[in-house]
Amino acid sequence: MHLLASGERRRLAIGAALVAGLVLKVVTETPWAAPLHQVRGWNIAIAPMAHATGAAAGLACAAAAELLARIPSSRNLSHG
Repeated sequence: MHLLASGERRRLAIGAALVAGLVLKVVTETPWAAPLHQVRGWNIAIAPMAHATGAAAGLACAAAAELLARIPSSRNLSHG
């Protein structure tokens, strides 16, 4: 998220590629299907909805942190 908010072209491109990769990973897990998916050859089932909601929560927290970081602090303001 920080890379997307930086405004620098190179960082923006890297951030966009990372977000696109994450979205592709979550979508290919089909979180709207069954709650658990058994992957052939694995001993455990995966919970794709947990991955999708975790990614969404992480994005929301990162966006909140970016917004909070942009709010001027009273410590940074000069008292004239």
